[in-house]
Amino acid sequence: METDSEYGFGVPLLPQFHDVEYIQRMQDEFELQDEDVVIVTYPKSGTHWMIHILSLIYSKGDPTWVKSVPSWKRSPWIETKLNMEMVKNKANSHLFTSHLPAHLFPKSYFTSKAKILYVARNPRDVLVSLYHLKNYIPSYPLCPSFEHFFEDFLQGNGE
Repeated sequence: METDSEYGFGVPLLPQFHDVEYIQRMQDEFELQDEDVVIVTYPKSGTHWMIHILSLIYSKGDPTWVKSVPSWKRSPWIETKLNMEMVKNKANSHLFTSHLPAHLFPKSYFTSKAKILYVARNPRDVLVSLYHLKNYIPSYPLCPSFEHFFEDFLQGNGE
C-alpha cells in the first residue's frame, strides 16, 4: 500500500504513527523490567481483547480501571511516537502492547525476565478483518477488490 513504509526495517509501518528514530531510540533506551508484560500480536488478531483481559487480571477483576482508562493508556504501544512519554515514564502500568517483530524489540527485553504474551489468530480471519478496516479508515487508500488485497496480503503487504 502507498501509505505503508518499511523504513528499512522490513516491516510495514504507518508514518502517521511510527517514526524510525523513535523506534531505534526505543530499542536502545527503553528498559523493560522483570515484571513487565508485552502483548504482541499481528494486527487484527485480538490485541484489544487481550489488553482488556489482562487489565482485568491486573485489577483483580475490578472493572473500574478498565472502564475509566482507555486501553492505549493501560497498555501503551511501545513502537508509536504518540505514546513516547507514557512508555518512558511507565507510571501507570507494567503492561505494554506491540505489533513489532522480535528483531525490533527493546534490547533490554533479552536480558530481563519480562514476559511476552503472543496472540495469534486464524490468518483467514485476520485477512477479512484487515480488509474491512482498511476500507473503513479514510487515511488508507481503498482496496480495489478483496482479491487484490488478498494478493497483497500473501506478498506480506497486508498490514
